[in-house]
Amino acid sequence: MFITSKIRYYFVFVVLVTVLFSCKDDTEENPVNPAYVNFSIYLNDPVFQDLKIPGNYAFVSAGGAALVIYRVTIDEFVAFDRICTFEAKPDVLVVSDSSTVMVRCPVCESKFILTDGSPYSGPAIHMLRPYNVTYDGGDYIHVSN
Repeated sequence: MFITSKIRYYFVFVVLVTVLFSCKDDTEENPVNPAYVNFSIYLNDPVFQDLKIPGNYAFVSAGGAALVIYRVTIDEFVAFDRICTFEAKPDVLVVSDSSTVMVRCPVCESKFILTDGSPYSGPAIHMLRPYNVTYDGGDYIHVSN
């Protein structure tokens, strides 16, 4: 009985150690370094008219960063770096298809979902680098780190 208890504890210990060391947080290993970002967008500006409608996006360059901003719902926006997390080549992401919510890297063919930045297909395993977006409920959004 004592030996059985030791084996059971050993087994539990091995399983716990295996689980702890095999789980990784991909956001910590993202190969794309965050750029300093701190700007506002006036949604009534003709350049950003598309962002007034959920499901639309805009490519924005600000503070040395190139971002894609996507309007998920009436009250929710997301912003991601346009650098592919596989190749880490700047400004390469393009819209995959006007009827989808994906961007793709023309270099490695990785695709990412715009609603959350997660990889959908291709060799990329890390999410796109996200940025904070706040919406005033009216005419402005603010994007920052």
